[in-house]
Amino acid sequence: MELREVLLSALPFVDHAANASEKAEKGIRFSRIREIVNARMDEPPHERTIRRHLSDMTGYVDKVGGTRASRWFKTVDTDMLSTQDHLDTNLAIAVLSLDRSPYQSLPSAVMAGLEPAFKRARARLSLAHEGTLARAGVDWKGKIVRMDGTQPLIFPLIDADVYRQVSDALLHDRQLSFDYQKPEDETTGSKRYEARSPLGIVNRAGVFYLVVNWPETGEKRLFRLDRIKRAQVLPHAAERDASFNLDAYVRTEQALHFFPEAEVQLKLRIHASSAPHERSAAQHMLNEFMLHTDQKIKWASDRRSFELTATVKPSVMLRRFLHSQSDSIEVLEPASLREEFAARARLMAARYGNAPE
Repeated sequence: MELREVLLSALPFVDHAANASEKAEKGIRFSRIREIVNARMDEPPHERTIRRHLSDMTGYVDKVGGTRASRWFKTVDTDMLSTQDHLDTNLAIAVLSLDRSPYQSLPSAVMAGLEPAFKRARARLSLAHEGTLARAGVDWKGKIVRMDGTQPLIFPLIDADVYRQVSDALLHDRQLSFDYQKPEDETTGSKRYEARSPLGIVNRAGVFYLVVNWPETGEKRLFRLDRIKRAQVLPHAAERDASFNLDAYVRTEQALHFFPEAEVQLKLRIHASSAPHERSAAQHMLNEFMLHTDQKIKWASDRRSFELTATVKPSVMLRRFLHSQSDSIEVLEPASLREEFAARARLMAARYGNAPE
């Protein structure tokens, strides 16, 4: 614990408007403050340091009486700092990092239950002053940001009650009823589903999906949470699938890559890029990132291009990635994928060959 923190947890609270007798009665002598500091800190500071900190904390601390007989107290109620549930500075920074976006990797009920911890963490960091870890923690959120590798998009919002019901059903292993509206159903309305076996939530680059097992067929289905118009936890226990692993479902089956096909050996030729900014083949992202752990690179003799081979599952997401690098990536194999890209290139060339009408 920092000295400032120890002092605020040790001093009794007296309202700043209280009369002098109450302040004298509740306040504690400096000798008692020093005893508490020595007991709570591994390396107790010098008496002068303690006095200097007390003097610097005029917004929180005051005293009544003469120099030797003065009684110290705090004028801000910081009882949260003196409870057994006290959060140290590191934990306060970590706790508040959870409280920064509309949807978390935690159920809504858990987030609500953490609110007392959020309050204690905010109280802890609100006492921060320059040069301390707490002050650095307050500033930390402005020093790190995550960006996706694609064009930034504004994603549709998820109804807060829908998220709460869905996350509660998953947390407590309950069945779930929900109304789902596909884009093509905007004129006809939503369709009601009863999920006997909800399995998990996947956050795919800002878009949230509910994974549901259909026991009759064993099929795993995906429902976008922002398209769920109403949800209700049912009192019935969910039909659990002990063999299901969400991480394996996403990574191995590549379910959210959309329409994955059988594995193939992909062979690409990576060229320099000229538009919109000139970049050499050596600067290409596939010279730094991998499509698969077995990815191999073979440079041309002039070092102006290279061939890449990797085991992949062709999918919507793979095609989107390759097309996004279309001026620098040439598909060599498999032949069917090369022809698919060539056909699209011919179509684009035909469209761009004429001035727009």
